[in-house]
Amino acid sequence: MGASGSKTPTIICCGLDAAGKSTMLYQIAQLHHADEPETSIPAIGLNVEALEAGGLRFVSWDLSGHSWHRPLWRHYFQSAQCLVFVVDSSDMERIDNAREELSDLLSEEFDGRKDWPVLVLVCVCARAAARVALSLLRPFPHPTF
Repeated sequence: MGASGSKTPTIICCGLDAAGKSTMLYQIAQLHHADEPETSIPAIGLNVEALEAGGLRFVSWDLSGHSWHRPLWRHYFQSAQCLVFVVDSSDMERIDNAREELSDLLSEEFDGRKDWPVLVLVCVCARAAARVALSLLRPFPHPTF
C-alpha cells in the first residue's frame, strides 16, 4: 500500500528485444542486494517483480520485446499505471521499428484512458541517446508549459 492507502502501482516496461529492459530493472533490484552477483536474464515472456527505489515501491512487468510477443503487450496494460518504453541508442538499424511500436502503443486507449504517464528511456551512450530521443519524439506533439 502506498502512503495514500492505494495499492502498489504497476509499471509496464517494454521495448524491442535487447534494449536493456531486464538489465535496467535488475540494476534497480540490486540497489538493495549489492552482495548478490550481477547477472541479468532477458525476459522470455514476462518477468514480474516488486521493486523499491528512492522510497517508491512499485511492481514492474518486464515484457519480452521479441517480435512474436509484441502483439501481447496490450493485454497487460489495463492494470498498469505507467509505461516505460526502453530504447537501445546503439541500435540505429531498428530505431524506426522502435518508433513504430511506441507510436502504436500511444495511439491506443487503455482502460478508458488515452493519456497516461509514459517514460521513454534511452540506454547506452549519451550522444547516441540524444539522437535517438529526438528521432523518437519527432512525430509526437511536445508539451507546452
